[in-house]
Amino acid sequence: MAPPLEPQYLRLSSGRPVIKNTKRSTHKHQREYNTYAKKLHIINWRVQHYTESAINTYAKKLHIINWRVQHYMESAIDTFFNGVT
Repeated sequence: MAPPLEPQYLRLSSGRPVIKNTKRSTHKHQREYNTYAKKLHIINWRVQHYTESAINTYAKKLHIINWRVQHYMESAIDTFFNGVT
């Protein structure tokens, strides 16, 4: 029997995806990081505006930069100035 002229339609799988023998991907926090300049910019934004504005501006969907992190960044502002210059 001769092969068909057109390729057969491959039905998309439905259901649970197969995860065997797949390589795990790196986590987002391991490949994305904030530099000192970015942290200093966030601190300056918070000083000029307010905390909720900084959270909404820099972490729209993910509330990564919460008030605890901002407080830490303000306490370590000397380190950021040394890192930027």
